[in-house]
Amino acid sequence: MANKLKKYYEEIHKSSENFRGISFNEKYLNIIKVLVESTKSKTVLDFGCGKGTQYTEKEYHKVFHIEDKNLFLYDIGVKKYDTLPKHKVDGTISTDVLEHIPEDEIDSVLSTIFMNTKKWVFFSISCGLAVKKLPNGENAHCTIKEPKWWEDKIEKYNTKNIPVYCKYIIPLRDEMNILNLTEEDLPYGH
Repeated sequence: MANKLKKYYEEIHKSSENFRGISFNEKYLNIIKVLVESTKSKTVLDFGCGKGTQYTEKEYHKVFHIEDKNLFLYDIGVKKYDTLPKHKVDGTISTDVLEHIPEDEIDSVLSTIFMNTKKWVFFSISCGLAVKKLPNGENAHCTIKEPKWWEDKIEKYNTKNIPVYCKYIIPLRDEMNILNLTEEDLPYGH
């Protein structure tokens, strides 16, 4: 899987503070635990795991009862994790990842995720600008789309109709013009 921005993400990852994997945080643990338990999952892939500290330091996978040997980490910008597992996994987690992928590569990434996942997928997708910039000065979120756009893409590649849980991070009001959103488009009140 070639990402046009791979060299920038490799450069960003050289700093110990960037993309540590903390975007997958405690608020998602119960959801993942339910997905693992209800589907009797034994293997999980974190697609876009960053440096993986959510597992190496915080051991989140133990909360949802996945053994170390059955946890697979993938991140294009981290040499240690830049190879996908050679077999399908039961579940895939991908938080704060898809919006970092160039739009013309989204189809390939979603296809890869769904081809290699058997039981469920958990996405958290930001629909607004990132705080971080890439070394070339561009915003780290290069694919900023509204939830409906993401839902249509996900549906297109989820040909096996496996359960998908998707959490959208909706932009702040001053970012709404980027997506041509109105306040009525925002969920959970204004």
